[in-house]
Amino acid sequence: MMSNKNDFPETGYTPENLRHLRKVYGLTQSDIAQRMGTTLRSVQSWEADITAKTHSGMPHRKWVELLKNLE
Repeated sequence: MMSNKNDFPETGYTPENLRHLRKVYGLTQSDIAQRMGTTLRSVQSWEADITAKTHSGMPHRKWVELLKNLE
């Protein structure tokens, strides 16, 4: 079965799905920060393991904005 860009490992925003999008589109965390008008530190916290003290959930509106930005 052929994988496509929307074959996420999990449902909705998760750190794993964000990493998946970056990999599929060949983007760095800095690229995402620039596209989203946010800081590298924010993107790093969104991708951090959910049990890490540095983890911060990505706001839903930012997740939707990113998906639209990548269409």
